[in-house]
Amino acid sequence: MGDAASLWCLIKGDAASLIVEVCINHGKLPPNLEKDYQRFLVRWGLVREIPTPWQAMKKVKVSLGIGNYLKTEVPPSSPLGINEIEYVIVSADNWLGQIGAEIWICLDSLDEVSTNGPSQDETEELLSSLMRTVGELIRLRQIRFKLFFRTDIYDALTYVNKDHFSGLKVELRWSREDLAIILGHRLHVLHPSHSTALDYPTSQEWIDEVFEWPNTGLLTSFDGLYETMRDGNGVVLPRDVVNFCIGAQKLQLGFNIQGIEKPSGNKLISARAIREAFRQTASAKLSDFLQVFQNFSETYDQLKGSPQARFTRAELGLALGKPDLLDAGLVIADLVRVGALGILDNRSVNRSDDFAIPLLYAIALKIGDSHERI
Repeated sequence: MGDAASLWCLIKGDAASLIVEVCINHGKLPPNLEKDYQRFLVRWGLVREIPTPWQAMKKVKVSLGIGNYLKTEVPPSSPLGINEIEYVIVSADNWLGQIGAEIWICLDSLDEVSTNGPSQDETEELLSSLMRTVGELIRLRQIRFKLFFRTDIYDALTYVNKDHFSGLKVELRWSREDLAIILGHRLHVLHPSHSTALDYPTSQEWIDEVFEWPNTGLLTSFDGLYETMRDGNGVVLPRDVVNFCIGAQKLQLGFNIQGIEKPSGNKLISARAIREAFRQTASAKLSDFLQVFQNFSETYDQLKGSPQARFTRAELGLALGKPDLLDAGLVIADLVRVGALGILDNRSVNRSDDFAIPLLYAIALKIGDSHERI
């Protein structure tokens, strides 16, 4: 069995073990299924003769009777086959249908996974095998999956039959109004008398009551903040906006203790705190990007200190250390796909000759006059 097939089998087996534990803990399994499922857990390696503390807890939660299989099943005389894993999953789905129950398996934080270290290739292989497994289990009626991917990470996956999920995925995009309302809910504590549903105008009014927006530069309003936080695909992530607000609050608290940078007009956050928090957010954004897409780290890092943020295709290839046009084209296409580059001439990535580094990345990379623009 090849590495990819082994990883797929492992993920499918782990899904089966989770399903089995849920079914056993339900407490109403038919005796034959309970016996088969307990034996499966032992053979899958979740329970050992001398269990770890975690396994001991699992053992108590599942069933004390599982110990009956330890001496006969540990170590397994033969490895679990895919047919045995398939039997567990299909039989559980049928039984859940008989009793009118469902299992939903939800997986989040998939941008943080890795196998044997943070290698980009290994991470992509793991996530691709996960999607392959879920693709095979879509046929189940009572066992469902919800996977939460960052859009840039999902777009980077190249597994076979990816198009099978095109009609099943829901893409969340956060508009300017959505993000303002998110902040409005966090500011609701300052307006306890407000009892109706929050809308955009009210949220924006509350935001403007807190922030002393600078008089010059791009951060003169919440709209300006939104525009400067766009990546190359025009996307603004809630985590970036929230991190900016938390950073600005912490900086202002520090200023207050020092007795400096007091905001005017009864505002809570000064213009200096806004600017410095934005720079911190930019650095965190770049660090997160290079952590997730480590294969771009060395290439993208070469843009540091560039005198300009806007390039022709030939200029960008040289700036990225890719003088060969074919190599440059491949890297440019990847960077555009994940939002680390923007296209300014509204053409396809392969035909465009006008690219720009998004401001949030440009500030972190100290490109041109980006720092002065905020």
